[in-house]
Amino acid sequence: MPMFGSQWFANPDSGDIPVTADLFAYFRADLGITEDSSLVSEWADQSGNGHDLTSSGTKRPTLLSANLNGKDVLDFDGSDDNLIVSSLSLAQPVHVFIVAKVNTWTSNDVILGFNPTTDMESFVQNGSSPQLKQRAGESFINAISPTLGTAYLMQSLWNGSSSSQALNDDSAVTGGDGGTLALATISVGAKTASTQYADCTIAELAIYEAVQTGDDLASLKSYFNARYDLY
Repeated sequence: MPMFGSQWFANPDSGDIPVTADLFAYFRADLGITEDSSLVSEWADQSGNGHDLTSSGTKRPTLLSANLNGKDVLDFDGSDDNLIVSSLSLAQPVHVFIVAKVNTWTSNDVILGFNPTTDMESFVQNGSSPQLKQRAGESFINAISPTLGTAYLMQSLWNGSSSSQALNDDSAVTGGDGGTLALATISVGAKTASTQYADCTIAELAIYEAVQTGDDLASLKSYFNARYDLY
């Protein structure tokens, strides 16, 4: 596979995400899954950094095979489903890419929680349906509005006063300040393992410890869109 810098020109059906430099954690629903009767107890980090997500009992999300453009997804029921890894430390910038669908909207439910102590969260259901915002402490910023029941590539960039969110290939929503909050956990489908669960389905999640721009950003967008036929 040809490579230029950190950009891989990859087949979207392969196991390779097209940008691997500065990849902090990476999850795809057809890779690294431990399940029993489609209930997922572990989602292994494919970045090589060992940030594996785990769950147990009724909190396990459901693996849905060939669900989105023929690709697997994890379904979080909005009641108690969650996958989580804690004891992490990552300062901004943090650039998040997720292929996800919001099934129902309930105020203050959280798709990705990064620090329950400082309230650093991405894709928080806040304001009016179907808005998703970043939560930076007491501030809810950079609202995007995905259509419920439709899958999107969603970005959430934590980079101080240059923080932003975006849908698909749309222009980023800016203006909100993410401050200096640091990532301490990756909680998928809820703020924590015990509160603010989101009803959503997730196919892929990539978290970078650097801002993705230029050819790398274009390559990532192209990869996600080609794989899941999003826009």
